[in-house]
Amino acid sequence: MQSSMPTPPHTNGSNGSASLFQLDQNSSHALDTEYHEHKNVSVDQLSSHLDQSVSEIVDGSPVSEASGSSVGYQVTDQPARMSLPPVPTVPKRLLDQYGFFLDTDDANSSYILNAHEKKQYMDLEVEWLHLLENWDVSSRKKHSRIKKICRMGIPDSIRGNAWSAMAGVEKLRKPGLFESLVNSQDSPVIFETIERDIHRCYPNHMMFSQKNEEGQQNLRIVLRAYALYNSELGYCQGMGMIVGLLLMRMEPEDAFWLLVAILENYIQGYHSVNLYQLRLDASAFELAMQKYLKPVAKYMSKLDVSPLTYMTQWFLTLYTMALPWRTVLRVWDMFFCDGPKALFRVGMGILSAKKSYLFKNCPTSSDAIGFLLQVPKEFDDADALLKVCLKIKIKHDDMNKFRERTKKLHASLDEKLNKVSQEKG
Repeated sequence: MQSSMPTPPHTNGSNGSASLFQLDQNSSHALDTEYHEHKNVSVDQLSSHLDQSVSEIVDGSPVSEASGSSVGYQVTDQPARMSLPPVPTVPKRLLDQYGFFLDTDDANSSYILNAHEKKQYMDLEVEWLHLLENWDVSSRKKHSRIKKICRMGIPDSIRGNAWSAMAGVEKLRKPGLFESLVNSQDSPVIFETIERDIHRCYPNHMMFSQKNEEGQQNLRIVLRAYALYNSELGYCQGMGMIVGLLLMRMEPEDAFWLLVAILENYIQGYHSVNLYQLRLDASAFELAMQKYLKPVAKYMSKLDVSPLTYMTQWFLTLYTMALPWRTVLRVWDMFFCDGPKALFRVGMGILSAKKSYLFKNCPTSSDAIGFLLQVPKEFDDADALLKVCLKIKIKHDDMNKFRERTKKLHASLDEKLNKVSQEKG
């Protein structure tokens, strides 16, 4: 496996979003607080200040109060050009390099890349800028290289643009539509559900911690816009976690169109009222386990634990509630490149990596489910997890076969249930 792009080590912040699924989440999470706009920056322009930008992104710095805000925040890694919305004065709290609040014990966590790691970061950043300058050609001619560097980890400064490019956002974007949706006077009932969930999304991240401030307002704007855009689907729990991460990387309109791409091109049907596609993929996941992870499949079957019981949270939120934050970002890099197959691979990678723990420490279904919904902090080592994932050689043909088989099984079951219902009627 290729050496991954170096990133600062994870600290013990948590995204604090457990209540969205009525679960206690103690896993550490972190999120990069910077979004660089490289769309109109040439490679030559970037080269002149690359050393400075890389230092701002990845170098550690002494704990100090964040500038540019009346809030008494402190940071362990200086965010590059962080921009905070004006909020009421609150007690001083520490932030990790991704913008999540830290416990006092984590205050001294910092990391400085060595010269070799900085050069690797810079080289990847420049390569991505070259690829993005003419993405239509790059995506056709350099697909293998793109897949390789996605697995190494996309540089933080490039992630938002790279994700949007891989998702084909520009082909979906309709000028003026987002603004029209935002300014719409419609107020469907689903807005009430969205409102109840707003405060549950990343409450311990600086962007979303204050009620009705910019972060929560933007989250509300994007979710409402999508509910109007796709009135048939509207809103489903889990969407807020996806949108929240996107807003940490890009502006609301860009986040909206990338959400459209995710829900319509990557995981279509996952968030429907009856979770139809998610249920099919849960059955397909079980078939994949039986082929690639037989001992785990056998043990989970013995405990009567269906993949749907833990996959619902994993897949609906794209692992944002299940893994440490640095690892979440790496999973998303793979996801935008490989599609839903990446979700399967990561899920089976988790089961494979922790099978010994499951066998020894999870004698009941509740033990197993609780463990899988709160993946241990050691998965902050994204390279270790992805190495396990990539050993599981799931092919697109296999995915299609699993899905087709489960679709037939579900159709047969539905037919039998309808027949029984008609006979009783």
